[in-house]
Amino acid sequence: RDRALPVLGTKVKEMVGWGNTKLDYVGWNKMMNVWLIMNLTGLDVMFTDCDNVFLQDPFRIGVSLGDLIRAKKYDYIYQPELNKHPPKGYKSPGDGGNTGFFYASPARKALQIQHLFDVVVKRVDAAIKEK
Repeated sequence: RDRALPVLGTKVKEMVGWGNTKLDYVGWNKMMNVWLIMNLTGLDVMFTDCDNVFLQDPFRIGVSLGDLIRAKKYDYIYQPELNKHPPKGYKSPGDGGNTGFFYASPARKALQIQHLFDVVVKRVDAAIKEK
């Protein structure tokens, strides 16, 4: 209990699907907690939803995620939101990807990373108010 992060926004107590306004609340809560961790501690954050399953250690040497993080050249690493394996040579559109799995580091560009999360939280706020 002393290591849990409280929900600062609207609590969602049931499973919700795409298009449900409550899913926007879930996204807002995720982004706000990551923003708080980075701003209050300066720590890097590796975020994964609780329903993601890893068949092996994603951080070990030789695995792309771990290698990208250890390179210390990337401030934001994300998984694109795709419904199938991308074709060879696929380039992500850079839209921010899946909020259920990403890495963010304020170490090199703290103001820019803070701004990114500020913008996301504000856009979700606006989307919720429009519904």
